[in-house]
This record gives sequence, C-alpha cells and structure tokens, in this order.
Amino acid sequence: ELKTLKDTNKGLESEKKTLEDKVKILEESVESLKNSSGEGAAKMQSQIVELKQQSAQLKQQLEEGEKDAAEKEKKAEEKEEAAKQAISTLEGKLKEANEAFEAATKDSKSMFEGKMKQLSEEHAVAVKNAEDKHAADIQTKEEAMQKLRE
Repeated sequence: ELKTLKDTNKGLESEKKTLEDKVKILEESVESLKNSSGEGAAKMQSQIVELKQQSAQLKQQLEEGEKDAAEKEKKAEEKEEAAKQAISTLEGKLKEANEAFEAATKDSKSMFEGKMKQLSEEHAVAVKNAEDKHAADIQTKEEAMQKLRE
C-alpha cells in the first residue's frame, strides 16, 4: 500500500510539475498577450490618430468645396443678373428702334401720300389747263373757220 501511495504521489508530483509548467507557459502567454495587446493598442491608437487626421482633412476639404461651390453659385447668380440687365437693355433699345422705325415709316407714308396728293393735284391742274387750252384752241379754230366762211 505504501508503495502504491508512493507511486501515486510520484504520479501526482509529476502531474503537479506538468501543471506548474503549463501554468508557467500560460503566464508567459498572458504576459506576451499583454505586451502584444499593448502593441496592438498602440497600433490602434496610432490608427485612430491617423483616422482623426484624415477625418479633419476631409472635413476641411468639404468645407473648402462648399465654400468654393457657394462662390461659384454667387458668381453664376451675378452673371445671370448681368445677363438679365443686358437683355433688358437690349429689349429697351429694340423697342426704341421699333418705335423709331414705325415713326419713320409713318412719316415716310405720310410724305408719300402727301407727295402723291400734290402730284395728283398738279396732274389734275395740268389736265384741266390742257383741256382748257384745247377747248380754247378749238374755239379759236371755230372762230377762224367762222370768219373764213363769212
């Protein structure tokens, strides 16, 4: 029995040694994990800092883009307003030109009608004078024929 107990103790001692070795290995693994997790945490922290910087850069670029877009929109609105002013000015000049053309056309028509009336009156006078002269010539001839008959 003693021998069995000694063998059992030896087995237990051996098992204890194995377990102690395993604990030591686990402790070393835990320590290693702590160190590597520390390195991992440092890497993560570094990545977080880098991401924050990238985020800040992107935010700045976005703000600059929005500012640039606002400036371009303002310039476009100014150009649109200038174009509207130019169109308005051109429409005013076109209206003035149309009115001047209509007035000139009306004046020309009035002048033409006046000239035609004048020419028509002069023609009528000339025709009347010619008819009167012709009638006078006929009368003179008739009187001359009458005198010759006598």
